[in-house]
This record gives sequence, structure tokens and C-alpha cells, in this order.
Amino acid sequence: MVFRSFSVFLLFTALLSAVVGVFAPVVVLGGALCLWALFLCMHRPAYERDRPAPETLIAIGLALCSLLVTMPPGETIPGGWDPSVYVQTAAQISQQGGLLFDHPDVAAQPPHLQEILFRDVHGIPEPFGGMRLFEGKVTPQFYHLYPSLMALVISLTGSVRAALWVNPLLNGVSILLMYRFASCWTGHRRWGALAALLMLLLPLQIWQAKFSTAEMLAQVLILSGTGSLLQ
Repeated sequence: MVFRSFSVFLLFTALLSAVVGVFAPVVVLGGALCLWALFLCMHRPAYERDRPAPETLIAIGLALCSLLVTMPPGETIPGGWDPSVYVQTAAQISQQGGLLFDHPDVAAQPPHLQEILFRDVHGIPEPFGGMRLFEGKVTPQFYHLYPSLMALVISLTGSVRAALWVNPLLNGVSILLMYRFASCWTGHRRWGALAALLMLLLPLQIWQAKFSTAEMLAQVLILSGTGSLLQ
């Protein structure tokens, strides 16, 4: 519960600071820690000192082993394809601190050149794939929670490549959450361990874990929420 609550606050502050335009590691981490401390003061968790069950240790081992099949991650960075849009969005959030990107050279293009160089998307010019020009600012499409998390990694490490590790790590978290969800659903930890093993070996899951799009984070949030409801 303690780790889950901090993760939620970290994601929330990362997204909120990007939306407001004040994204920075000190803002994200400081805000998350303050909200987390307030939460712990209001809801003191009960710490369990029991030894973890063997099935739980197996699930942890499977989550760690998942890195063997998902690393190195995919490295689709240039171009207008979905994974590259997320990576470019994360890099821009890290550099400019928000979701409205200042590119005066792009905004300064005259209308007749915009008609030639930009793609028209429902009346909104799109100078790059997944990036649209709105009121003189370049703004990304898609969901912003995932690139906000990637931007935090970029800001802390100084490397865009490091942000590509986010999905393989989220895949390991998904395996643990699947173990928890299946264990709660069936009432038997062994079925949870089997579900975690199947998730580890699922080809589509491996492919998605190496593909830098928001579906993996969505999977983590769904499994975490449904598992909490069943627990």
C-alpha cells in the first residue's frame, strides 16, 4: 500500500506539473513526497511482518526474469509513429517544463508554406507527426501521463535512452500485479503465480513491453485498481 500510494502521487504530480507548465524533478518529487506524507498521516498503514509466501517469491522472480526478454527496449525515436511521439513529447516536457512547446521558427511559417509543409488535421496544422500547432505553440497529441513519467526519467538521468526502460520496468510491475489480481480473484496464490508465468511468456506482452506507448502504463493502472477492489 505504501509503495502504491507514493507511485500514484508521483504520477499525479508529474502530470499536473506538466499541464500547469512547471515541470521539474524537484517539483514532481517534492510534491509527491508532500502528498505522500499527508496521506500517511491520515491513513497509517498496517505493516505485515509475516514472511512472504513461496508463490510471492516466485512472482517476484518472474518479474525480474521479465527483463531478460524485454531488454534492450525498442528504440523508435524519430518520425511520427506513436512510440516516437511519446519519446519526443517526454523530451520536450523535460526541456521546456510543460505541454505547450515554444518553437518560434515553426510558428513563424507563413500560411502559404504551412499549406505545403504542414498536415491539416481538422483545421489544425500539424508540422510534425503527432505534434500540432495551436495558438503559436506546438502541442502533442495522445495521453500525457505516460510521457510525463518518461520526462521525469529523462530529467533525472539526462538520457532519452533511459526513458525507453520505463515500459520494460512497468512490465515487471504488471506481472506482480497480475499475480496479486489472480490470487485475490481465485483465492489461491498458486493460480496467481501461474497467471504471472503466463503473462511473462505471452508474446504480445513481450512486444508491448519493448514498445514505448502508453498501453503498458494503462495496464498497470487497471491491474492495480481491480486488484485493490478485490483485495
